[in-house]
Amino acid sequence: MPHRAWSSMKEKAVASAPGKVILFGEHFVVSGYPAIVTAIDMRARAVLTPSHDKFKIKSGQSWAAWNAEGEQIYPPPPQPTPFQPLFNMVLKIMEDHGVSACFNAEILSEIPGAAGLGSSAAVSVSLAKAVAAFNNIDMSLESVIHYSMLAEKEYHGRPSGIDSHITALGGTLVYNGPRKCQQLQLNKHPSIFIAYTGLRRKTSKMVSYVQNFAAEKPDEFGQLSEIYSEIFRRAVNALKSNDLCSLGRLMTINHFLLRCLGLSNEKVERAVEKLLEKGAYGVKITGAGGGGCVIAVGDHELFENVSGFFPGFWKSSTGCKGVDVEA
Repeated sequence: MPHRAWSSMKEKAVASAPGKVILFGEHFVVSGYPAIVTAIDMRARAVLTPSHDKFKIKSGQSWAAWNAEGEQIYPPPPQPTPFQPLFNMVLKIMEDHGVSACFNAEILSEIPGAAGLGSSAAVSVSLAKAVAAFNNIDMSLESVIHYSMLAEKEYHGRPSGIDSHITALGGTLVYNGPRKCQQLQLNKHPSIFIAYTGLRRKTSKMVSYVQNFAAEKPDEFGQLSEIYSEIFRRAVNALKSNDLCSLGRLMTINHFLLRCLGLSNEKVERAVEKLLEKGAYGVKITGAGGGGCVIAVGDHELFENVSGFFPGFWKSSTGCKGVDVEA
């Protein structure tokens, strides 16, 4: 690896990035339709401090380490580590920018994993930005997204890129691929309720499932996509006018489309029914489906009515700040 003087390194670098919820269009976005995604107030942080002889990435009680040449030393090879995609991203950043200083990285995340809230992208974006800050690299948001996507592809197979974009950029985006991504300017960003079903799921598996559905039943998928296109158009108007009742109805219709794609199950449907029963204006799956989280809009009383029913239940702001260097 190329060497860079220790004097150019920081004693500590901290960067954070938000989680996300897809308000409309998950899975349809992989097939070229626009989605609406927003940054939430749960964040992941990467804290980097110097190390003399190795790289270490730690999250909770789990960790992995590599020597200064980038060879895995813990867990002992060939035992795999879930941190490898993140370290591969780090190696690419260092190679591209001619740096090699070892570090310890601690990941501190408020975002539940495998729940449809963009936890892996928030971690990779915050880590990429922290590595840049640690090495005094002026890294653009476009580059942060690029490096995050390297890790996301290893984790998820064929991600749309929506998670890396929203967690880096923040706000609320209309996303139709990396080259067709723009901020949705809103006078007021709605608060949303997030209910965790307790079921973890693998994004790559759910994406493959929908792609197989589209290939095997092109007419049916086309009909569902046409309905979604109209939902999207109306959802943009509802968000701009802060019409939560209309927004909720459209969310529930979008959920029905995802259910038609086979992305729901009994536990998810119980969560949807409970939230509607307790007064939500609308509810839908967010993210890959098959478990994870459902989101709802409604009055504040909804939080008090159902907070004990789910393994996790949160009220979140939307349109939150993207990646940020905190130290």
